[in-house]
Amino acid sequence: MTPSPGGRDSKGGVDSGKMILTLRSLRLCGKGFMGTIRQKIIDLLEEDARDARELSQTLRVPEKEPYNHLAHVAKSMNAKKKKLEILPFSCLSCGYVFKDRRRFTRPGRCPKCRDTRVEYPLYRIR
Repeated sequence: MTPSPGGRDSKGGVDSGKMILTLRSLRLCGKGFMGTIRQKIIDLLEEDARDARELSQTLRVPEKEPYNHLAHVAKSMNAKKKKLEILPFSCLSCGYVFKDRRRFTRPGRCPKCRDTRVEYPLYRIR
């Protein structure tokens, strides 16, 4: 059986002789590939602002797991003289902005209109 140009064999399966890298895996193959999940989170947040859902999809972990790591990432960044910024949450119904919120998790509902449609927060490292 000869490998096809796309890295698939004649039956549609992946050819074991070639490694197919996705864009997601290429991003993680940088300096943090062999590191911990927290190191990978740091690498991703230094590149661009991301929400916890995007982090969980990129790292292939459950959606709530990045929240557990963000507090530790913030402490690590303080030691490196950098800062983990939380771009404010906002209500999708009334537009209320959660300016003073310090927690990393998404609020359950808006204190102004009591709606549960709250936008995911964005995190970045500066």
